[in-house]
Amino acid sequence: MNLVFSLAKKLKVTANDTVLNFSESTFDVAYWEIFAALISGAKLRIPTRDERSPGPILADTLRKYGITIAGFP
Repeated sequence: MNLVFSLAKKLKVTANDTVLNFSESTFDVAYWEIFAALISGAKLRIPTRDERSPGPILADTLRKYGITIAGFP
């Protein structure tokens, strides 16, 4: 949990943010995204597989949901 608190602080995640959970749940980074949002009171958006598609589809997803914080591989 210390790592999650540290990440949330470093990224300055607040209740005004919407965090994109881009990583698959089998990848440890997914849980950093999820818990950083939850402990900060931010909204969390878990996209469908199609919404994760690179290019215009992903750009539309970011705009559609007002994503303010996202991490990509």
